Amino acid sequence: MRLFVVFGDHSERVAQYLTQEFDVIGHERTLESACSVIKNYNDKPDTFLILGSALVTGFTDGSINYGTVLLSNLRDLRMTCPDSSIKVLLPEKAGAELIDSIVNLGIYDIYKLNQIKLEELIVILKTKKTIADYSASVNTMKNQDISVKDKNVDIISEAEEEDNSSFLDRIKSSRLTESTRAFKNLFHQKNRDIEHGEDFNYEIMPCQSDQTPAQDNTLGKLFTATDHIQTDRPRIVAFGSPWVTGGAADFSAILGNILKKSMRVSAVDCDISSRGLGIRSGLHLTDITNNDWRRTEVPVVLSNLSIFPLDPSDNRNTDADRLTKIINEACKGVSIVILNLGIEPKGWWFEHALKYADGMFWVVSDDPLLMEQARLQWKSRPAVPCRELLLLYGTGDIKKMEDVFTIPCIHIKNNTDKKGFQKLSSILNSPTLKNGKRVLAVGFRNLPEIPNIVWDSFYTVEEARHWIDFNKPDLAVLSDDLKKIDLIEYDLKKISVPVRKIPQSNILSELSVAF
Repeated sequence: MRLFVVFGDHSERVAQYLTQEFDVIGHERTLESACSVIKNYNDKPDTFLILGSALVTGFTDGSINYGTVLLSNLRDLRMTCPDSSIKVLLPEKAGAELIDSIVNLGIYDIYKLNQIKLEELIVILKTKKTIADYSASVNTMKNQDISVKDKNVDIISEAEEEDNSSFLDRIKSSRLTESTRAFKNLFHQKNRDIEHGEDFNYEIMPCQSDQTPAQDNTLGKLFTATDHIQTDRPRIVAFGSPWVTGGAADFSAILGNILKKSMRVSAVDCDISSRGLGIRSGLHLTDITNNDWRRTEVPVVLSNLSIFPLDPSDNRNTDADRLTKIINEACKGVSIVILNLGIEPKGWWFEHALKYADGMFWVVSDDPLLMEQARLQWKSRPAVPCRELLLLYGTGDIKKMEDVFTIPCIHIKNNTDKKGFQKLSSILNSPTLKNGKRVLAVGFRNLPEIPNIVWDSFYTVEEARHWIDFNKPDLAVLSDDLKKIDLIEYDLKKISVPVRKIPQSNILSELSVAF
């Protein structure tokens, strides 16, 4: 990690200390100075560590609005170094309005504190926060060593725009004539006529769990264990973000804490790069260190939640066999297993853990800079052997997300969004959420349920052709009476996808031959 330090009077001392872990390429006493000199750097830093009170204005004129000056400099730094991670340490008195304004700049690594030990800076630098922390209180670390200058802050940000759109309602009412909105049939069920635009068959299954939810458990009541989970194996759901922070680790931690109120659940931190699930789940550093799954198979147990963490301060290696063993351990005696995959889809741990998932949720945030970076690499994501969806966590427009990434999106605004979690509960209990071959079906009115087959179903060639621009199925079956069938057959063969043309009549017997 190429690091640049801005820490006021402590800058030199902090920079010198951090050289034992990082490549410190520069340091400045004030943020204004850093913004000026960094423009001359050909290779920008990977990360900035910034003490929020390290401002020229803040040190010389107490009557100037500290927050306004800080935001102005952070905005300049963000524009100069759009790909750099910016970690900001603020005094404990910093208000929510200032935090919101910094988050709106796409800066999520914010810590409120008055004192911190030097060694704790290493933990902060190795921990990635996301927009999901926006809805929760910012981490506070109270210890003694470096004091942070205290300032009063009074910043008023723009009010959040309320997003009232409903994924299921919009899909139900829309005819989806535009190819970029061709998601109506993606969860197509047996005996569902796609011409009628009927709703997806999402229902919460009867509770089979022997756990008794707490009386005040509002969100936990939404989630119930299904017959599939109890009689076969746990449902395994993976959460990851495409190359940029979106909130995968944060949401994995939040979901685990909600699920444990109504069933037994486990969570595995598969993100070898960041190793942040334990911290986001509120575990003590001692428990994270002692129960790092690279060293032990014993999880940290919090009521009905078993967490297999990774120590963020430990860079030791591991391998795929070890990860497989831990996922198997996590499956014992639980209803759902949560896999936090992180933000590196080409990492071996990401692709390996994904092989076991019944559902893949790409957690994204509606940040223009981050979303553009994710979009540019979206086509190169690994093949997903299960149903995949977007999960927009925080504020934003799910229609825009679906248009950009071409897969369905659900929206959860914060960790108390009952409607959002209701939709997630329905999806987690849906029989269409399963591991198997991804099969594109074009032009069929009804598709049978086949074990180990995940259907991606479209009615028209235009819809399907747009979808395969960003998605590659394992196999394609085409209705032989489709118009323009030669066009999509050419597109599929060009990307080496086997194609079968099948008549509408007697589809089940024809499909049995295909598979």
